[in-house]
Amino acid sequence: VLIIECVHSIGLGYLVFKVLGELHAAYGIMALNTTCFIPSVLNIFPSRAKTNDNSGKKCWKTCRRVLNLIINILACMAQISVIPLIIYFGSIKMGVSTEETIYSICCVLFCSLSCWENFLPDGTTKNNTTHDTMARLKKVEQFILSIKFDLQESRPFITATSSLLKIGVTILIGFLLAEPDINLVTGWNSLTSDDILKFTPIICISTCSFMAYYMALTACRLKLQVISFSLACFLSTPVAVVIAMIGCEYNFLSTYSKNSLNCKEELSVDLNSYMYFIYGFILFISIYWISRHIWSPKQGRLEKADILFVNPLYCSILLEQHLLMNRRRHVRRIRKEVEHGVLFRIAVDENKTTLKKIPPMIYACATMWHENRQEMVQILKSLYRVDTDQFIRQRAIEAYILQNENKQVDTAAFEYYEFEAHILFDDAYELDDNEEEMVPNKFVRLFTDVMQEAANAIHKKNIELRRPRIIQSPYGAQLVFLLPGNNLMYVHLKDKNKIRHRKRWSQVMYMYYLLGYRLGNECKERIKLCLKEDKFDDHITWDTEKKDGKFGKSQIFNFLDDEVLYRAENTFILALDGDVDFTPKAVRLLVDKMVTDDQLGAACGRIHPIGKGPMVWYQKFEYAVAHWLQKSTEHVLGCVLCSPGCFSLFRGSALMDDNVMRKYTIKPTEASHHLMYDQGKIVK
Repeated sequence: VLIIECVHSIGLGYLVFKVLGELHAAYGIMALNTTCFIPSVLNIFPSRAKTNDNSGKKCWKTCRRVLNLIINILACMAQISVIPLIIYFGSIKMGVSTEETIYSICCVLFCSLSCWENFLPDGTTKNNTTHDTMARLKKVEQFILSIKFDLQESRPFITATSSLLKIGVTILIGFLLAEPDINLVTGWNSLTSDDILKFTPIICISTCSFMAYYMALTACRLKLQVISFSLACFLSTPVAVVIAMIGCEYNFLSTYSKNSLNCKEELSVDLNSYMYFIYGFILFISIYWISRHIWSPKQGRLEKADILFVNPLYCSILLEQHLLMNRRRHVRRIRKEVEHGVLFRIAVDENKTTLKKIPPMIYACATMWHENRQEMVQILKSLYRVDTDQFIRQRAIEAYILQNENKQVDTAAFEYYEFEAHILFDDAYELDDNEEEMVPNKFVRLFTDVMQEAANAIHKKNIELRRPRIIQSPYGAQLVFLLPGNNLMYVHLKDKNKIRHRKRWSQVMYMYYLLGYRLGNECKERIKLCLKEDKFDDHITWDTEKKDGKFGKSQIFNFLDDEVLYRAENTFILALDGDVDFTPKAVRLLVDKMVTDDQLGAACGRIHPIGKGPMVWYQKFEYAVAHWLQKSTEHVLGCVLCSPGCFSLFRGSALMDDNVMRKYTIKPTEASHHLMYDQGKIVK
């Protein structure tokens, strides 16, 4: 890979320092479209994606594949045609030496090496491919997949190393191709010149290419690719050619730079000949056929740069061509599979897996004690808002299904999630008037009374709430409410004589209850079997081979199905205080962060004190330092070290990792334990 990147820099350097300087400005812009030779050749050999064709559409799909193959060959021929064209115009018509002609041909070929990985066939199969089918994969395909897997897992190191090498190669090519009258002295004098017009070209190409790449990345992340990325790239070459022609005619660009456009008379004699523009148009169409995947993006919203583009960097000279060829054609991820001691590598399309259809599950967990009426109404209003938001999204999906019966619905497009609320009351019981029996205290009764008030305030009308179902439990009791949006809310009444009280132990309780009991109970028998057979190794914590090369997965998931792992990764616990006020938008922002980065274990929202008085003033100062400044700095430099328990979202699989929840159950024996654990905050 490093050799390929160095060769690409050699070709790019020769193109900039030698070829473009000899061409008319308009010709040079059109000549940039000849640098897609390697992708055009690889595009002829599509990935071997097996599909279950419907018999009624099989004929049409076969014809479409044949037509695509024919057009792919024509696009490849258009790119190859530049070689005889260079020979004809270089050696025969312009009298260029044979050596320079060969250099020009190699320059075009070398410049097309940059995006080979995106078009390399990978022999991909569907997720339901059996191991017997994988065993029949060809050795060549396995070799290709092994290369792509190594690139996938070591991308940061390769990118950093190749960037340094490319800088050195570019500087070396610049010295070798420099004019005889240019040396270190004259070069240094021009660098130290006060004339800003000398630096206009390099400033423009550096700033404009960076801004273009940043806006292209933003457009793809916001799912505005067709209009703001694809169409913009499509129009860039025609607009640049028109500007070059007008600049040669009226010379208006000389005001802004000392380097005028290359518009020599001997080069512009045949500029009006339509044949050159027809050939340029053919090259232009060929690269957009090769990169036709840009018109039908498959990635999700707010994806990371390495998901949207194969190479996280960009090429300032061939910006348009590099953006087109570097935009990922698919979202396949190479992963390892072992069967009968034989290692296979398969490409899995993560967007098409059935596991991706499982929507995020959000458990809103609030801890309460002696909150007053206003604080209770505040938290209930927030929960009702989320309940209403989830209900609206569910209704939108149902309406979409009714209108599009034969079309598969993508719940991610509706930002759909499932929701369930859990309220944990500490010290929820007291003796009755006769001091004979433990009954719910006045705070629990107040909470049930204000539920109706909060529901009416959110829905702007009288809402009839059903009576809760009372369930006796080992720690006290449960009150199960059905919210207006058909979501459930569990109120856990804790008896301090039966279970540990205080906020930290309430958090431990709902973590073990939701993740260990609710989620883990589905695969309890398999976990018990692994424990009996002693398959867990205390010395092995991090696993990198079993699950798509991801780090930090608990050993438990190695013995369970991928569906259990994905459900754990897609289960989120929203830790809340009993007096917090929030909106569904704030929750969705946290979920977006977690969904777009599966390596993220927790995310906390920016919280603001509300109210009046000196205590609130002090809280604002404290939050400004500890939350807005300190946590923002931690986020930029690495990760937030302490997630506040008042409004944080935790990934289920991260909490289920080895020795995470168990560490939070350590009894405080030192002062640091009280600060780390009993304050209700989770330290990473």
